[in-house]
Amino acid sequence: MTTYKYKKYLIILITIFLLFPLLAFAGNIDPDNDGSQYAWGENVGWINFEPSQGEGVTVTDSAVTGNAWGENIGWINLSPSNGGVLNDGAGNLSGYAWGENVGWINFAPSNGGVTIDPATGAFSGMAWGENIGWINFAPDGVPVKTSWRGIVDNCPDDPNKTEPGVCGCGVPDTDSDSDGTLDCNDQCPSDFNKIVPGICGCGIADTDSDGDSTADCNDGCMSDPAKTAPGVCGCGVTENDSDNDGTPDCNDSCPNDPNKTQPGTCGCGIADTDSDSDGIANCLDNCLNTANPDQRDTDGDGIGDACELALLHPNGGEIIPTGSVYTIQWSPSAQTVSYDLLYSTNAGKKWNVISKGVAGSSLDWTAPKTKKSLTTCLVKVIGYDSAGNKVAEDISEATFTIQGTK
Repeated sequence: MTTYKYKKYLIILITIFLLFPLLAFAGNIDPDNDGSQYAWGENVGWINFEPSQGEGVTVTDSAVTGNAWGENIGWINLSPSNGGVLNDGAGNLSGYAWGENVGWINFAPSNGGVTIDPATGAFSGMAWGENIGWINFAPDGVPVKTSWRGIVDNCPDDPNKTEPGVCGCGVPDTDSDSDGTLDCNDQCPSDFNKIVPGICGCGIADTDSDGDSTADCNDGCMSDPAKTAPGVCGCGVTENDSDNDGTPDCNDSCPNDPNKTQPGTCGCGIADTDSDSDGIANCLDNCLNTANPDQRDTDGDGIGDACELALLHPNGGEIIPTGSVYTIQWSPSAQTVSYDLLYSTNAGKKWNVISKGVAGSSLDWTAPKTKKSLTTCLVKVIGYDSAGNKVAEDISEATFTIQGTK
């Protein structure tokens, strides 16, 4: 009897082992034993990732392996020989599980996908069964959980980072302009060519086109190494003032004449002086010190009438009584200092001296005594310079008469 009884028990144990071959659970689902082991299929009901009869499911850094049990569909193999569910180490799942009664289940479908939060071990998202539709891994807000921790979270308060990285927790390691310097260290995060504003600021190159040590952004003459601003003359033209008259050469039509910036009447180097204020500059005035705006030059000698030696009286038509005193008057020229006075009674064929070496501009003359009137009389005045050189003369414009006694 005893032998039979032991054989009976052995048969029962073998039968249980054959029906439920894996009673030693290797899975790491539902680490808190609070029932966080169930996904829900809208068409198939509950799926247990830690079934009591079988190996259950294990999550590693690279895969999700083992078997889950569907109450209405039987076993689902997460690591079939020609498929399998993969983990990228950060909890993003992909690949396919196989249900012996339902076919393939996609863990990364285009409109869904399953992830595991490495910080909490909680599953989320949806897988897609080709024959059974969607499987929800957090039904009613209660997710499947695992004790797997793929990444140690050194930034527990930063949902986007598990390591401080370059920028630290709470600051993304973003490189907006893809220049190799992260935004947290890049003062010009939108400028690929700069990480600090430099002289010109972000978005503007600190280029110095003319090599004058002034960046183009501050250089009003970026192609002129001698200037950083146009100044008076403009870029490319120096501000030289050759004659130091305060007007740069670029605006000075007489760059070598400190007294003029325009040629004026007389030209560069010659002052437009008008000594006699007659409106005619000295350089053109035929009588510098005597105003003669009409510039009359009757004899065409280049000396204006107003400035030439000119006999004023007698100058023609006068009637002078014989033996009377008559004042001869003349207009002296600028060059003359002494004068000789002569008269003629025969229209200039013969001249008689009245006086020589006369100074001034007039002389009282006693007309010659004559009984017969002399009607072709003339007076001549001759001027000499300080060296005694004859420089000018003038004669009465017309004859005058010395009236005789008869």
